[in-house]
Amino acid sequence: MTEDSQPHQAVKVSEEHYRRLFESAPEALFLHDLQGTFLGGNQAVERLLGYSRQELIGKTFFELNLLDDEEVAKAKASLAQLAQGQAVGPTEHKLRRKDGSWIVVEIRSCPVEVENPSLIFGVARDISERKRAEMALKASEQRYRQVFESVNDAIFLRPLPRDGAKANFIEMNGVACKRLGYSREELLQKSPADIDPVTDPREVLQQTEKLLTDEGVIFEAVHVTKDGRQIPVEISARAVDWDGQPMMLTVARDLTERKRLEAQLLQAQKMEAIGQLAGGVAHDFNNILAAVLMHLGLLQRDPQLPAGTKEVLKEVETEAMRAAGLTRQLLLFSRRQVAKTEPLDLNVLITNLLKMLRRLLGEHIEVSFHGSPGAVWVNADAGMLEQVAMNLCINGRDAMPRGGKLTLATAVVDLDARLAQANPNARPGRFVCMSATDRGCGMDEKTLGRIFEPFFTTKPAGKGTGLGLATVYGIVKQHEGWIEVSSEAGTGSVFRVYLPVLSDAEPRVAETTTSETSRAGSETILLVEDEAALRRSTMLCLRRLGYSVLEVSNGVEALAIWQQHRQRIALLFTDMIMPQGMTGLELAQRLRRDKAGLPVIITSGYTAEAGDPQTMARQQILFLSKPCKAATLAKAVEECLARKGG
Repeated sequence: MTEDSQPHQAVKVSEEHYRRLFESAPEALFLHDLQGTFLGGNQAVERLLGYSRQELIGKTFFELNLLDDEEVAKAKASLAQLAQGQAVGPTEHKLRRKDGSWIVVEIRSCPVEVENPSLIFGVARDISERKRAEMALKASEQRYRQVFESVNDAIFLRPLPRDGAKANFIEMNGVACKRLGYSREELLQKSPADIDPVTDPREVLQQTEKLLTDEGVIFEAVHVTKDGRQIPVEISARAVDWDGQPMMLTVARDLTERKRLEAQLLQAQKMEAIGQLAGGVAHDFNNILAAVLMHLGLLQRDPQLPAGTKEVLKEVETEAMRAAGLTRQLLLFSRRQVAKTEPLDLNVLITNLLKMLRRLLGEHIEVSFHGSPGAVWVNADAGMLEQVAMNLCINGRDAMPRGGKLTLATAVVDLDARLAQANPNARPGRFVCMSATDRGCGMDEKTLGRIFEPFFTTKPAGKGTGLGLATVYGIVKQHEGWIEVSSEAGTGSVFRVYLPVLSDAEPRVAETTTSETSRAGSETILLVEDEAALRRSTMLCLRRLGYSVLEVSNGVEALAIWQQHRQRIALLFTDMIMPQGMTGLELAQRLRRDKAGLPVIITSGYTAEAGDPQTMARQQILFLSKPCKAATLAKAVEECLARKGG
């Protein structure tokens, strides 16, 4: 009996060990049958589900309401598989605990006896925390992916190259694919050198090497799309740690729009500089022409001059006036030509101009006009706007030597800040857009960049001065507007002129002056002109007309002369801008405080000197534009003195 009890005791001890092991296991261990009836389990089952074993034993999973509808279907499928003697798992299940909370468990199940799979052994592990961490990680990845994909710049990731070795991209966002025209799979087979064959590889290598020591680098490069287009980009790159591997993160910003605006700004600045140069040259040349015309006028008044000589002088005067016309165009370009603005209906102005335009352009050009409904008011110089329209039409005609259709149109447009960004000269507000569209030869990008430069022309030598579009540019700028051009070689051109709308326009009635009978000159005139040659020619002309002339070169000298001869000075004839810091208008105002009603003529060659026309009109100051003929000067002086006498 002692020998028989020893094996029995050993079995008992072994069973006790296995029971302790079963009870102390951290995972939930349980037994059930093929109907899902709970037959037993360890303490971990109680902790897992919140039920005591007494509450669980004898009840099925379905009766305990552990499963929702989706989980019931999964459990029945697992039981069917176990009934065939097959192990199941690991499978994930969502279980409802006794307190109503839900947990996610991972279950492995297998029959205790394969031949007789009526008893099933299962192991369940609570993976709720792991699932929550996985879901949080997935949500975080989704957020970062959303940010990654929503950035407007192209983003690339690739291994940090060593020793100039080629390293393909391992990741990129959708913007990179769309911009370059490649699929993601295609870009994964490419390196930076494949999409940027333009930038010097040595520069790229130098920038890459800086990443090893610097926080990041920024430089400009060029990306080439799948169809061969070149896109200027700003590369911002830095080294990053990616799962323990050194990587290069690159952000490429499309600079196309910025480069376009920079080019427009540079063009505008260049045109401004050219305008200042042209205006300065034209101003000095204007004074020379004024002196020439004055001397010509004096010579032509000589009664003893032979007829042949008079004829020659007349031709010289004609050529001088042609030169004055070129100077006037340069002054228009530089926005220094005197403008006499008034409220104008642009539709009426163009309609009245059409008949002359059709004669000017020829029968081979069909001209049509589409005006904006209603009146379109602008505050402008009528003659200057007519010149704009004519120059644009002539430009369109020359682009269609075999004939074609030219369309003029007006429209009132409202520009917001976004639309105004398209041109550095533009600004938000309401504007009138006057457009001229032709179907001619068009222009390439190089020509477009120079069309407003003075003396630039695509016409053969002797066929044009190159001042037409330069004049248009100057007039439009002087009227506080801007001009835009769109054109491609072979497709024609569209010129759009934008001018501020005059919202509450009421046409002003022009003031009329009463003409006086011509009279012989005898009065004393104070002549103030800093240009010596022009001062002398004007003085000679006035003396030839019978006037006594006191001549000085600036306002300070004029004040000194005034103190000595104020009683006999009958008229002030002065240039607007002079040395010593006193303008002609300031001089006139000071002298009139001493002698009310003193007749004044102010002369100038361009708007920057002309002052405010309305102020001078109110003060009855006569303005005389340079250059002028001797006859024009005589008429102006007579008119001014006659007004005083009346």
